[in-house]
Amino acid sequence: MKKIFHKAKQRPWLTALAAIAVLGAGLYFGLSGKKEISLETVRAEQGELFQEVTVTGRVVPVSDIALAFEKSGRVVRINADVSDQVSEGQVLVELDSEEVSAQLRQAEASVSAEKAKLAELLRGARTEDVRIKETELQKAGQDLANEYASVPDVLQDAYTKADDAIRKQINSLFTSEDTTPQLTFSVSNSQKKIDAEAGRLLLSAVLISWQNELLGVSVSSPQTALDSALANAKSRLEEARAFLSVVMDATLSASSLDADTKTAYLGYVSTARTNVNTALAAVNQQDQELSSQKLVVQRIENELALKLAGASSEEVSAQQAKVEQAQANVSVIRAQLNKSFLRSPIRGTVTEQNAKVGQIVSANQTIMTVISQSNLEVDANVPEADMAKLQIGNAVRITLDAYGDEVLFTGKVVRIDPAETVIEGVSTYKTTIQFDTDDVRIRSGMTANLDIRTDERLNAIVIPQRSVISRNGRKFVLVAAGSGTEEREIQTGLKGSDGNIEVVSGLVPGELILRSPQ
Repeated sequence: MKKIFHKAKQRPWLTALAAIAVLGAGLYFGLSGKKEISLETVRAEQGELFQEVTVTGRVVPVSDIALAFEKSGRVVRINADVSDQVSEGQVLVELDSEEVSAQLRQAEASVSAEKAKLAELLRGARTEDVRIKETELQKAGQDLANEYASVPDVLQDAYTKADDAIRKQINSLFTSEDTTPQLTFSVSNSQKKIDAEAGRLLLSAVLISWQNELLGVSVSSPQTALDSALANAKSRLEEARAFLSVVMDATLSASSLDADTKTAYLGYVSTARTNVNTALAAVNQQDQELSSQKLVVQRIENELALKLAGASSEEVSAQQAKVEQAQANVSVIRAQLNKSFLRSPIRGTVTEQNAKVGQIVSANQTIMTVISQSNLEVDANVPEADMAKLQIGNAVRITLDAYGDEVLFTGKVVRIDPAETVIEGVSTYKTTIQFDTDDVRIRSGMTANLDIRTDERLNAIVIPQRSVISRNGRKFVLVAAGSGTEEREIQTGLKGSDGNIEVVSGLVPGELILRSPQ
């Protein structure tokens, strides 16, 4: 040992080299290890989801069960009296439920309507619907053609009015109007005179050009040519209107006209302007009617294309969500309706009956008392955090310590004490469970392990709760897409006791998501 130690001491560079090698190997394998990490995926599945509250209780001798409504209302029917034998689930007393029943029928009708829409989407367009839409398109196209057929007449009328306004209505205001136009009167503002005479010469050329263009316009002209002719007509009418404004200013500035002649000239110009404005309004109206009919044709073409293309997967998914939403609404209203019926949670005998027909009863007011035909039940103290999940009638799986987990008993929640019981500083509520059947193996004082089923979904889309990302009150999952992932928003429902959660919308069965995106 001394010899080896001595050599190391004599060659310190060997020690340093070994340390560097160890450090480099550690970094290499550490980084390589990071590259080896893979993201585990899980598939969204359709199946059953249960929510349970697990507590421990003790078997005790049976006691009377006081029954009360969860809401207030007017008693309309009493179906049992003192000493009557009643079965489990039998309706003992009924409250007025006409309003809730009407809401339920309306909600069920909504479900039928949404299902019909979904079936229509899945079926695609019917041949009859396609033919109707094709007929609508044909009619709309013909209406558009009829509008275009009116364009040549509208253009010719507009030209005639403009020509009349320039060459006839204000003819007396100019000499040599088509070659070297001159005003027939003096103007105090020389610039206005120059503008009027130059404008008249320009309008002569405009009218000649317009007339030549209209020679090639007819009902058989392409629609694009007619659109262009309308645009040109509006431009020329605007020029004519601007020219007449210049002439009006020049006439108002006339210095060599007597009052009557000046008034007459101003009247000529005003009439000419009216004719041009009328022609421009007619051209604009024709253009607007064409635009409106084009929109009608485009809309019908789009509707026909949609019918022929069928519904997209997104539209089908959205409609399926509407169906599920309508069904959920039915479930909510049906639950409200069930609260109008006071049912016996057990098989037993009525020992007290306090209701009267027409009486208004309050929530949690004792209406009847029933004693079980069995002799034993289980009392358990349920923490306040789980109380909102419990309700009378919840099914319960029961095992007794005396017989182990292999021996299973069943029962139902029959009573929940409204007053809390504080145990070690925690508020709990005494809950009573009745066994479904008598069994000689059950003894008073035995410890009972209870799994109380508070809710369930029998055909739900289920994923692990840890796959859900919560952000700003919204829920997301990372869906496997190609070689990567994409974030998708989902709507969640029931949280199961097994660590899974219901997906109400946003996923379909079979899609792969990351198991633990965090």
